[in-house]
Amino acid sequence: MKEYHTNDLFDLFDGKEIAPPDTPEDAPPASLDAMPSVTAGAGQEQQKDDQKKKKKRKPRQPKKDGVFTLPVYKAAFDSYKECRFRFRKVSGDGKTICREVTGNLKRIMVDIELVYWQIKPKSILPDTFALVLETIIDIRAMKDFGDLSTKDFGIISEYTAKLSKNMRVWSEFHNANTGNREPLT
Repeated sequence: MKEYHTNDLFDLFDGKEIAPPDTPEDAPPASLDAMPSVTAGAGQEQQKDDQKKKKKRKPRQPKKDGVFTLPVYKAAFDSYKECRFRFRKVSGDGKTICREVTGNLKRIMVDIELVYWQIKPKSILPDTFALVLETIIDIRAMKDFGDLSTKDFGIISEYTAKLSKNMRVWSEFHNANTGNREPLT
């Protein structure tokens, strides 16, 4: 069995062959006295040039694909996150509506993922649009009843408007591209 000595295990997986060490394993470690010393300026320049030529390995990044990269999913998640942040200040009776709104936003994200995986998209999309509208109405009602400040309402409204716009665009794109295919059940 061939044994490789390397500090970078990814070299083995990239198809590069690492040369075995020059000294056998039974040999004692070399002392510092046995190492050749470089005193000439040319030797130091050579070392610097060699270091510049070495390519630094970039860390491996996970592949970015799937439902999490869809703008509509990102808009839904951003709306959910912003609502959770802004609803911390709501007191008493408004908490019930807050739970309903955040529940609707979670359901919207689940529906987006189901449609992405082609699980009954024709029946899910209309219900998802209804949830978006219900969420927008609930947020407006919270502002009107005084549970939500005007500033918080404005910020949350921007996120929900972006979600609504992305839902319309994504639905049109989805319907145009899946018109000929039959969904999985």
